[in-house]
Amino acid sequence: MPDSDEFRTSRFSTHLLENSSNSFLRAIRSHIDRDHLDFYLSAGIALEYLLKSRLAAVSPTLIAEPKHFPSMLLLAELKRDQLPAVAIRTIGLTECLQRCQLVVPALAAFTTPLKRLNAYRNGAAHAALADNKELAADLSAFVEVLDLVVRDLSQPRDHFYREFLDFADARLDQSRDEAEISARAAIAAAKVELYKRYPRVVPGWKLEDALHGWDLEDRYDYQRYECPACPSGALLHGTADPEWKAEFNKDGEPSGSSLVVHFYPSRLECRVCGLELHGRQLSAIGVPEELVIKDADESDFLQTEEA
Repeated sequence: MPDSDEFRTSRFSTHLLENSSNSFLRAIRSHIDRDHLDFYLSAGIALEYLLKSRLAAVSPTLIAEPKHFPSMLLLAELKRDQLPAVAIRTIGLTECLQRCQLVVPALAAFTTPLKRLNAYRNGAAHAALADNKELAADLSAFVEVLDLVVRDLSQPRDHFYREFLDFADARLDQSRDEAEISARAAIAAAKVELYKRYPRVVPGWKLEDALHGWDLEDRYDYQRYECPACPSGALLHGTADPEWKAEFNKDGEPSGSSLVVHFYPSRLECRVCGLELHGRQLSAIGVPEELVIKDADESDFLQTEEA
C-alpha cells in the first residue's frame, strides 16, 4: 500500500495499515457468510491495527506498553525502514482508542459503539461467544471509523478496501441515511416534549420566563449551539484540539505564535426540550464536523511547571 505525498508513514506504520486492510477483508467476508464470531474477531483486529498504524505514524513509541521499558526503547530506536522485534509489548485496543482520540479528535463521536465492538471482540476471542443483536450498528461504526482513520492517514481508500470499496461506500451512505432519519425522529419527539414541559409556550410568550436562566462556566469541552427542536440554546459536547501556528515578520523571521482551537462535536444536548443527538446524527442535520473556538485564552493551553 503506497504512502501518499501528504503523509509519509514509516515501514512499521504501513505494515500495520496493510494488515488492517487484510483483517477488514476477512471481517466483511465473515459478515457475508454470517460467521458472527469471526466477524467480531477480525473487525477488532482490523481496528486495532489501523489505530496503531495512526499512532505509529506519529511515533512507534506511542503503541508501546507504558510499563515495559524494553519495548519503549526498541520502538524509540526503530528506524523508518525497519520493523520491530516480534516480542515487543504493545497497548491493547481500549488504550489505542483513548490515545487515538488525541490524534484524531473526531473519533470521540464513536466512543459508545466502539466500546461495544471491543467488548464483543473480547467475548469472541476469550469465550468463543458472539451476539448479533447489534450487528448492523456495529458494522456501521466499524466501517465509519476505518474510513475516518484511513482518510486521516491520507491513504488511497481503494487500496485499503480493495474489492469491498463499493460495499464500504454503500454502508457509509446507508449510515448517513439512517442517522438523518433517527435525528429527525428525535427532533420531532423533542418538540412534543417541549410543549409537555412548557404548555404556556405561545406566540409572544418568552421561553426564558419558564427557564429562569441557566449559566455555564466557560469550558472547551462543550460549545453553545442553536437547538434544532426549540428556541433554546443547546450544548455541543466534544473535544478541543489546540494548534499553535508560527508567525513571521516581513523579513520572514519568527515573531511569535498564535493559537487556533479546533472543536470536534460528538454529542448535542438541550436541557430545555431534552433533545440528544450523537455521532452521525449531528452531521446529518448540518452540524459541522469541526468548529473553531473564537477568543480562546492561550493560558488555558500552556503547560506551566508547578512550583
